[in-house]
Amino acid sequence: PLKGVDIALEAFEMLPPDVRRRCRLHLASYRVVPTGMPDGVIPHAWMPAESIPAFMHQMDVLMIPSRVESFSQVIVQAMLSALPVIVSDLPPLVEKLDAGGGVVCTSPAEYADAMARYALDPALRERDGEAGRRTALDRYVWDTRVFADRYLSDNPGS
Repeated sequence: PLKGVDIALEAFEMLPPDVRRRCRLHLASYRVVPTGMPDGVIPHAWMPAESIPAFMHQMDVLMIPSRVESFSQVIVQAMLSALPVIVSDLPPLVEKLDAGGGVVCTSPAEYADAMARYALDPALRERDGEAGRRTALDRYVWDTRVFADRYLSDNPGS
């Protein structure tokens, strides 16, 4: 419940029928995979860390409707994969999107709207995905030479 699966399911059900038929909602990752999901909803078993990049590369968008998050490594992984993200309005998520890369939502209806916009507009997915990737590379991937020059050198920039 804290990860907002109920919100994701409600938003998916709110999609216009023609959009919902074209989409799949992948839910990752469960220690015990639930059964009886609605059509178009695919739950996945728990994934080891090394499986996550390949899984993300199969997706078009990442949604994080969480009610609780700290840093959220998964949003950074998605951004580095150039996936646009749809997230809840928690500060650790919102701050990562301050330069673009996704949509912040506060209700299932807003999630459904964002899902539909991304489903219908591949160019929007690409633009937001690239904006998120640039942000993640700038903020979360360190070039050790730049770090050493900026923070460890007596003469930064020389």
